[in-house]
Order: sequence, then structure tokens, then C-alpha cells
Amino acid sequence: MDGHRWKCFITNFLPKLKTFRFKMAIYFYNFDIVKERGNYMLDSLQSQFWIDEHQWFVRCHWNSENKYNQCILFYTLSYTFSHLSITNNHLWSRSTFPYHRNDWSSSRVRCLSYNAR
Repeated sequence: MDGHRWKCFITNFLPKLKTFRFKMAIYFYNFDIVKERGNYMLDSLQSQFWIDEHQWFVRCHWNSENKYNQCILFYTLSYTFSHLSITNNHLWSRSTFPYHRNDWSSSRVRCLSYNAR
């Protein structure tokens, strides 16, 4: 589900929704389209509906180390989930948050996995 489909779903079925949090991993087996699809997905979450009306911001990141099994992780900001896994090698990251700040931080993370190979 991209941002356009989420918007339609929320507008039609959850019009009174105030808080929206999600964490979604998309797996690709074709290295050549990973960044393109990641950009498309994040761009679909940058409309007036997401940014201006609701102020729901999203970050995505992926590790380009393994060319044959790519995963892009998307999650709403601030990060409200108890587990966060980060690999530092070849990390690509983007956010819909309009200001430059460290929006990775969260007081709710209880388990952090960090691989700094």
C-alpha cells in the first residue's frame, strides 16, 4: 500500500482517525529498482493530506549491502515501536519530515539491534 492507497482507505473507512502509526518492510529481489521504488513510496506520503492536514511524517531506510535481498523499512515518526534494527553499511535514508533534526530518536525503543560491520 502506498500513500495514495492509505489516504483513500483512511478517508473512506477511518475519517475520524487522529493518530496513525505504521512500520512496514518491503522486500525486493531486484537491486536495480529498490531506490526507485523507495523514492516512489516516500513521495506518495508527501501530499497535503499527510503533511499539512495530519502532520504524519514517515522515514525510510535500507541497506544496500546485499544486492540479492533488499529490504526498505518505512515507519511513522516519531518512532513508537519497541524494537529498532539498524545496519550502518551503505545506509540510505529519507524522511518526509520537513526540518533537519535527529528524528530517529525515541524513548519507546526497548530493544536496539545495531550492526556496524
